[in-house]
Amino acid sequence: PRARAEVFCVATAVDLQNALVLATANGQDDEVRIVQGTYVGNFVYASTEAQALSVLGGYTAGCAGRTLDPVNTILDGNQKNSVIALSAPDVAAKFIVQGITVMNGTRYSGNGGGIYAVPGFYGSVLIDQNIITGNRSTYGGGVHARYHATLTNNTITGNGATIGGGIHSDGLSTFANNTIAYNIGDW
Repeated sequence: PRARAEVFCVATAVDLQNALVLATANGQDDEVRIVQGTYVGNFVYASTEAQALSVLGGYTAGCAGRTLDPVNTILDGNQKNSVIALSAPDVAAKFIVQGITVMNGTRYSGNGGGIYAVPGFYGSVLIDQNIITGNRSTYGGGVHARYHATLTNNTITGNGATIGGGIHSDGLSTFANNTIAYNIGDW
């Protein structure tokens, strides 16, 4: 039987983090819908469940509708840690990040200043229609993804890292229709 899906509609940074915490152990696939606006913080999902988690931007008030444009939903890491960290390294989780601007993440002694997405070996990552800019880390300034990562229709610019200024991926990755420019490696 298919797992049920829980849908969260969030309109504040606190609501966003709380939804990610609730999603870690509810035994369901989860969809976190983010209302248009700017959210300052570092948002963390760390789970041992092999579930799907979608983090989706562009929703109108009450999540009544959606305009898929990353400029209307901004996650700002405020130069502290990864902006969004999705971690389930021991299970085949599926992560989707779509329709968000991810900016100003700084993780000097770690991976993924903007997006850190690490499922287990049979898991997958889809990063689609995002703007990822102004992030820094040791590996993958903009994005660090592990295993079966697909990046489509993103703009990844102005990020920096020791290795992989824009993107660092461990495993098979697929890229289509992205703009990847002005990222700095070995900075």
